[in-house]
Amino acid sequence: MSARLELDPGPVGGAVAGRVAACLAARVGLSVGRVEDARLAAEAIAHHAGGAVRDTRLVLVLEPSAGELVIRATPLARGGAERLLRASAVPSLGPLVERLARTRVDSQDDGEILVVELDADGPAASAGPSESGGRAGSAGPVSDAAP
Repeated sequence: MSARLELDPGPVGGAVAGRVAACLAARVGLSVGRVEDARLAAEAIAHHAGGAVRDTRLVLVLEPSAGELVIRATPLARGGAERLLRASAVPSLGPLVERLARTRVDSQDDGEILVVELDADGPAASAGPSESGGRAGSAGPVSDAAP
């Protein structure tokens, strides 16, 4: 079951997109951490899409499958995907969406589609672990050992 959202870019659209993405990520069995990554990625896309969309509205298509959630953001103007990814940057972390998921840009006749793929394997390989040794955005490695 996929979901299609037509949103006004901004904080409200971001909140809606994040909640829908989290629900779908949980439904396909992603870990709690990856569900949160899906929420953050979708929220950042919808929140920061204002300068990237070709029209005034953003369309997000969220496609869950076994162990994966794919988010497609459209209709983006030419160069819009790169502007959106740059706009999602967090000081000292860099572009948020690219730290949480694999991204690519597909061309269409009159613009672009940003494709964001989240799966159980974790953040994009290029993001690497945080300086403390944990996954991007975490406080550090998780251990089951008692102190």
